[in-house]
Amino acid sequence: MALALVAGGCSSPSKSSHSTPAAASSTHGPLFKVASIAALVPAVIRRQGSVKVATEDFPPATYQATNGQLTGWEVQLGHDLGIILGVPFQFHLIQFADIIPGLQSGQYNLGMGDIAVTTAREKVVDMVSTHEANEVFMALSSSSLRPSGLPGLCGLKAALLIGGVEVGEVAAAEPKCAQAGKKPIDVRQYESQPQVNLALASGRVQIEATASDFVAYVLSQTHGQFKIVGHYGPNSLTGIAISRNATSAQFAVALQRAVQYLIRIGVYKQIFNRFNSGIGLLPSSLVQVNPQKTTFSGQK
Repeated sequence: MALALVAGGCSSPSKSSHSTPAAASSTHGPLFKVASIAALVPAVIRRQGSVKVATEDFPPATYQATNGQLTGWEVQLGHDLGIILGVPFQFHLIQFADIIPGLQSGQYNLGMGDIAVTTAREKVVDMVSTHEANEVFMALSSSSLRPSGLPGLCGLKAALLIGGVEVGEVAAAEPKCAQAGKKPIDVRQYESQPQVNLALASGRVQIEATASDFVAYVLSQTHGQFKIVGHYGPNSLTGIAISRNATSAQFAVALQRAVQYLIRIGVYKQIFNRFNSGIGLLPSSLVQVNPQKTTFSGQK
C-alpha cells in the first residue's frame, strides 16, 4: 500500500490518473457471466469494452501490493462484478478529491474506494450501496487523548483527507467549540490517506478521523504505533459512485443486481472475510440505488 509508514513500500499516487493492474486472485471458485444481469449493462458501456473505474489508495478497500498491483476488497469486488456483467473493470488510481469531478466530467464511469453515500453526492452522481462503515479517531499509541465525539476535537490539530466525508462532519462541529468557549479545531487536510497518516506519525497533527475498517488495517500493519482513541457518529453506507448520464440509472440497477447476486452465492462474504475481517457486510436488502437512508445507529 502507499502508506509510507505502514506497509508495502509503494509510493503515493500522483495527481495524474494512471491505470494500475488489478490483482484478480480469489479465494472462491470460478465465476461466470450472468446473462440476465449482463443484459442490463448499457450498450455504450459494452461498446467501450471495459468499465473505467476511478479509485484512491485507501486500504483495505483499495491499495497497491508490493508488486504494484491494486488489490483490496473493493478491487476484488470490481473484478467479480466485471465477470458477472461481462465487461471487465479497469482501475485508475487518482487522488480521492478528484473522483467525483472525474465522474461528473465523464472521464470515468465509476468511482470505487469506500466512498460514503451522502445526499450531497447523490445530487451529482448515482450511487449503489455495497458496505457499511463507522468513523473512529486514531492517534499515536502514546497519546492520552480520549475525545468524546467531534466536539472533543476542539483545540486539537486534526488530519483529514481532502474530499472525505469527515471534512464536512468536522466543519459542522466547529460552532460547538465557540459555544463552549474552546479553541477551534485546527484542521489540516491532505491529498491522500498515506499523507494523513504520515502527518500523524510525524507529530504534525495530534489525531485523525477516518473509517474504522481502514484503521483496523493500519493497526494490523504498524505494530503498536497507533491506536483507536474514540468513535463518533452512526454507521454509514459506502458504495459505488456512477457517472450520471442518460443510461446511469440502468447501469446502477445492473450493479445492484450483480452485487446482490454475489451476496446470494456467498462470494461477497468471502471477499470481505479475506480482505476486511468480515467487517461491513450488508444484507441484500440494503444494497440499494441512491438509498434515502444512509446512516444507521449502532457500531460494528
